[in-house]
Amino acid sequence: MRTNLGSNAGFTLIELLVALVIIAILGLAALNQFVAQHQAYVAQNDGVRSEQNARAGFDMLIREARNAGYDPRGITGATITHWTADSFGWTADLNADGDLNDEAEDVLYFFQADPGALIRREQAVDIEVMDGVADLSFGYFADSDGTTAQTVESIELVAVSMTYLMPEGTMPGALRTQVAVRNAIYE
Repeated sequence: MRTNLGSNAGFTLIELLVALVIIAILGLAALNQFVAQHQAYVAQNDGVRSEQNARAGFDMLIREARNAGYDPRGITGATITHWTADSFGWTADLNADGDLNDEAEDVLYFFQADPGALIRREQAVDIEVMDGVADLSFGYFADSDGTTAQTVESIELVAVSMTYLMPEGTMPGALRTQVAVRNAIYE
């Protein structure tokens, strides 16, 4: 059988180059799509992580703040010790042993602007509860009607508000609540 070397069967070099350019363009488009989806996934994951850390730190503060002034035997003088706009501290006789010398019985939470963190101080040791805090504020009320507390003895509710940072390009998150403290229960 004879072959005709001059036949038009097959592709020319130009046709192959055009096909390769089209395939390269489609490949780059697919790669760009993959990169964009991966970046969105990472940003969303970082956002969820930021929110979970903020909730964990905030919940720890709230849970402990409920014990402010707890003194079931009425002999230790447990009370709220700090009540400023950016710090809240207290003593509490948590194990009802009649003294305030045990772990977690003298606590202070405060906002440290640099580096933007929620700090817990116990027995003169500062522990960073969470970073990425943009703002932390406390309000002190004598009743649920919003009457501002004038003395430490009149504090029954503490309003806590925290703003925390999210990944770049997203709005900061915010958490707010009111805590009924136990300081007035045993008076």
